[in-house]
Amino acid sequence: MTDLDAPERGAVTGTEVRTRPRAALPALCVTQITSWGVVHYAFPVPNPQITTAIGRPTGATTAAFSAEP
Repeated sequence: MTDLDAPERGAVTGTEVRTRPRAALPALCVTQITSWGVVHYAFPVPNPQITTAIGRPTGATTAAFSAEP
């Protein structure tokens, strides 16, 4: 006997209708990679101005930036 009111289901192979957005995970991955890159690789750009302004060697400012708070 067939129930006409039951929702259709796909086979075990996963052919059912999916409602979750597929672009969310790749977008979050790109966002994380970009933000980490900006935080860790952008420091050498202002480092010469920082060392000149405070009168410390480059190694000291890099070490201070790299130290955990």
